[in-house]
Amino acid sequence: MLIYFVTSSFLKFKEVVDNYNLNFSQLNIPLTEIQGTQDQIALHKLKTACQIYPDKWIMVDDTSIEIIALNGFPGPYGKDFLSIGIDCIENLVSKIGRDTKLSCVIGLGNEKLKIFKLFNGNLKGKIVKREKNEYCEFDGFFVPDGFDIPYSDLSNDVKRLISHRGMAMRKMEMYIKEKEF
Repeated sequence: MLIYFVTSSFLKFKEVVDNYNLNFSQLNIPLTEIQGTQDQIALHKLKTACQIYPDKWIMVDDTSIEIIALNGFPGPYGKDFLSIGIDCIENLVSKIGRDTKLSCVIGLGNEKLKIFKLFNGNLKGKIVKREKNEYCEFDGFFVPDGFDIPYSDLSNDVKRLISHRGMAMRKMEMYIKEKEF
């Protein structure tokens, strides 16, 4: 079974290829990202890509970061939220609380077979103040529960075991093996 992973990120594609015993090909197509919940966004991307390639198995992902004190905001709008800058984010969480959750939704689908499945993974942790502010991605100032260093500084082996994407990918992998596609 060949799975076409729709992503423009070679690093994300490489992470998946290197860590999971499935056959992947990268598919870089522009998809409109709707506003909605993380599941709604992932399902929309999945169904859109499946309509373009109805005979292929398609995989998409959507990640979000949820600040607990903000009732899950910014959620799937994390990239937009980053635009306020690390200093503003630090100022905010220092006042309201640092507890945070990263989540990933992996979508797997095939239009011809009318299969559209979502798999979720979550990783709890905290936003910490970084001494160096040059790395403006959540990975650089998110520390997973049970660790004392940012996610970006963890080894690939540790990331594979604990990551939100890893959890979702393992669920998808089990689904594929159970269904024997």
